[in-house]
Amino acid sequence: MSEREKVVEEVRKALKLLEKDPIFYKLIPEVRTNLVMCIENAKDISDVVGVPGRITHVFGRVVPVGEPSYGGSWHMARLLLAIRKYFPEIRAAINLRYYKELVELAKELGYTVSFFDRRKEPKEVKQVEGKTMEWAASEIFKNAGKTPPQIAYDLGDWGKEPGIVVFGKSATEVVKIALRLAHEAAKRGII
Repeated sequence: MSEREKVVEEVRKALKLLEKDPIFYKLIPEVRTNLVMCIENAKDISDVVGVPGRITHVFGRVVPVGEPSYGGSWHMARLLLAIRKYFPEIRAAINLRYYKELVELAKELGYTVSFFDRRKEPKEVKQVEGKTMEWAASEIFKNAGKTPPQIAYDLGDWGKEPGIVVFGKSATEVVKIALRLAHEAAKRGII
């Protein structure tokens, strides 16, 4: 099996974990979730597997809208490619609904947490389509230091939903972190 096929299979496997989980749907934001993973030497979006149409929920069930495929994500793929300029070991990411308490929980559980503040995004960056994710990655790096972040949050801005992104080396790794956060948050009444 080629590396490209292995990455698609890895994302499929991770999606199955989400689909059978009874709680994860509560962490799907209004913009919906995407799960992405890239090949080792990814250069552009065509090297990143994502879920076209994203991942939604229907009556408490997680539903991927499309099959994992290369080029299946625009937004999360660009963020993943941008963060890899600073932390090349990161190969996967998933976005979650923002809860302040979830960020605190992630810190308490020992995850490395970073952030970026869209309200501080320079106007010249906002005006160029596709530049926000490069800027966000540089801010995540600046606020993380030398340790690759496992969690990064964004407080949002006018018309931009706040969010949390989980980073890791594989799709399964980021999903397992997201599920741990979901279950701990549910136990504590956060979600």
